[in-house]
Amino acid sequence: MSLYRENVGEEGISGQCVMELVFLGTGAGSGVPAFYCGCEACIEALAVPQYRRTRCAIAALGKKNFLFDAPPELASQLLREHIRAIDYVILTHAHPDHCAGLGDLEIYTRFHRRDVLPAVKSLNPTNRQDANI
Repeated sequence: MSLYRENVGEEGISGQCVMELVFLGTGAGSGVPAFYCGCEACIEALAVPQYRRTRCAIAALGKKNFLFDAPPELASQLLREHIRAIDYVILTHAHPDHCAGLGDLEIYTRFHRRDVLPAVKSLNPTNRQDANI
């Protein structure tokens, strides 16, 4: 799914930069449906494939491409949306559903990009999981 302005040039209106937001995944930490869950949303997603959701990630595409989070299914999300280049990575936090796809980005960086991939991760020292990373 993407949100964008139609009929707007590369520079946008009055020189504003226009980016396309692509929601790569909008599901919970385990995706929807979760293999262990019997809630109404998961049951419905099992029955109707269009209701299935992968874990959260967003790509902001423009002159430079920004990736917000790297879930485990990142490679399939990027392939599905025909995204071939990432210029910056922003990790919201260090939980596996937001960073387990970093291995795919390492391979991309070493063998395709052949340059450092700038990345930022929030650090919340009050969160014990984040403080140890």
